[in-house]
Amino acid sequence: MSDPAAAVRCAMRGEESALPTTREVMHWIRAMVERGARRPGFEADQWTEQWIADQLRGFGCTQVWSEPIEVVRWQEQVGELTLQIDGVCSTWECFPVPMSAPQADIRGEVALDTFDSTSEASSIAGKIALYLNQHVRVPAAFLRDELATASYDPANDFDQLIHTQPFGPRILEVMEPALRAGALGFIGIVGQGWESDRYFVPYDAVSRDLPGVWITPATGQRLLEAIESGQRVEARIRSQSSQYGARSHNVMGTLPGRSNEWVILGSHHDAPWCGAVEDASGTALVLAQAHYWSQIPERDRPWNFLFLLNGGHMSGGAGIRHFVATHRDLIDRSVVAIHLEHVAREPRVENGTLLPSDEVTPRWWFTSRIAPLEAAVSEVLRNHDLRRSLILPPNAMFENPPTDGSLLHPAGVPIVQLLAAPEYLFDCGDRVEMVHEDSLLPITRAVVDLVTSLSLSSWDGARLRALDRDRPDRDRPERQ
Repeated sequence: MSDPAAAVRCAMRGEESALPTTREVMHWIRAMVERGARRPGFEADQWTEQWIADQLRGFGCTQVWSEPIEVVRWQEQVGELTLQIDGVCSTWECFPVPMSAPQADIRGEVALDTFDSTSEASSIAGKIALYLNQHVRVPAAFLRDELATASYDPANDFDQLIHTQPFGPRILEVMEPALRAGALGFIGIVGQGWESDRYFVPYDAVSRDLPGVWITPATGQRLLEAIESGQRVEARIRSQSSQYGARSHNVMGTLPGRSNEWVILGSHHDAPWCGAVEDASGTALVLAQAHYWSQIPERDRPWNFLFLLNGGHMSGGAGIRHFVATHRDLIDRSVVAIHLEHVAREPRVENGTLLPSDEVTPRWWFTSRIAPLEAAVSEVLRNHDLRRSLILPPNAMFENPPTDGSLLHPAGVPIVQLLAAPEYLFDCGDRVEMVHEDSLLPITRAVVDLVTSLSLSSWDGARLRALDRDRPDRDRPERQ
């Protein structure tokens, strides 16, 4: 009988020829971006689903199929804000808050929404609440020192770097205090450095019966200054949007290996806008894995491979919810689930315009608390010079990782999930030039090496689960 480890080493000798080129991966990203906004239920996302399936078939996946999921299709139609400040009227176009009241034409006094507690928020009852959604700024050194289990930062960038998140402190619940207080409406100021109101938050597919609009930082600053100077401000909000049930799909492809266990390689294909970083880049990374492993002989593939491209991420994570609910048997036979999202450049701002920088947005690698898995991730980060990387426990920030594959963690699968969180993630400024092109192949090589490293160590799903220091399915008996 041949030595499986020797077979894998032999296969790895030809890895460069099996990898796609950076130019090919960027071509995939551009193909998705050029179709337009890929929101759940949109024509561009439906096109993308078929395109992904065609790519997987072209790589030689033995099975390729799509599974329907129910999503909410939301689209803005009218957003208009008229302000009357000391009798002087001005009108701006603006962006309706996703999933806010679908039709509205309201007038009222504007009051600051500065509190999250119900008692303090009562000052906005019956008024139009004005909220500054200032994006959270976190010192990278805090994440490294207080939350991470390991890091790779050879230039010591984390000592000075402040990572600005794409969320404010309320995350998705931006309107909740105004709702609880009985506000008449909601005006949200997008808390970023460039001029845009195209902020696709919330995206949890929860309808909120409150009229709301997002406005640009400059418009918001004018409003804040007027209120803080004691001027009476009245507003009229006109908004219209459509929201209704629609169908999207999870797209999957498989390659058989020499084991009855599985490696899941996943991301999501939908996006709030044209989404180069969010998440054409993640989809392209999964396609790069399919490209690579399809050129390795079946006898040399250490496990079966499932390439999973979920829909409905921007509709409350509908795709991953469906997958976890309907594929328990495959999940129980999975060695590891590697989810890949966001190959991002740090933003820079000039004269109110969002531009790319040459720096990479910090990379978060949410990794199960399994010592050999953490060690393998740490090794590939160093070997492929994936700097500005943090290895984080799955529950470092929330109960589960803030990724599209988050529910695979409570399902008990050992996970490695890559996420970057650039400030522009939910803004229409997420364009092709925001992709950190030079990271695409190093990440692809790193994931190949990670899978190969686990196979050379002869790890299987049961052994890895047994070593998980924070396994969420402890009460379930281990699969025999």
